[in-house]
Amino acid sequence: MWRRRGVARTASFAIAPALRAVMGLVCLVFLAGCGNMSARNDGQDTGELLGSSLPVASAALAAGQIDVARRLYLALAERFDDAPEPFLGLGYIAFRDSDLAAAEKHFLQAAERAPDSPAMQAEALLGAGRTALVRGRTRAARKHFRDAQAVGLD
Repeated sequence: MWRRRGVARTASFAIAPALRAVMGLVCLVFLAGCGNMSARNDGQDTGELLGSSLPVASAALAAGQIDVARRLYLALAERFDDAPEPFLGLGYIAFRDSDLAAAEKHFLQAAERAPDSPAMQAEALLGAGRTALVRGRTRAARKHFRDAQAVGLD
């Protein structure tokens, strides 16, 4: 702690806004780089590109950089239309923003794209069920929860 004119402050209060700004800038630079990389490296292994981009989008979401995370997930969903992870991320963002119709749609899109990944498919169906429940659509919620349970039992 340091004192300035008799007021005690911690260094974290002074650093936190600057750190957030730097993290946002890093994410934006990465997003711009991803756009250029995909245009230049169409021959690159798409799984590698997706695998390296998803942690950045997830970190942006965890850091509270919602707009950056949304842009990253949207770009990934457009580039990798058959991958469930970007749609799952978009579902979480829409749920957080109370855009429940979009959240349920994104969760269901993720579930459709994850037939070979039972854990991800169940996670997406649970997200869809939770969203339907909040929307007051209990029948749909029950169906999503049952489907998630069935995936978990297989």
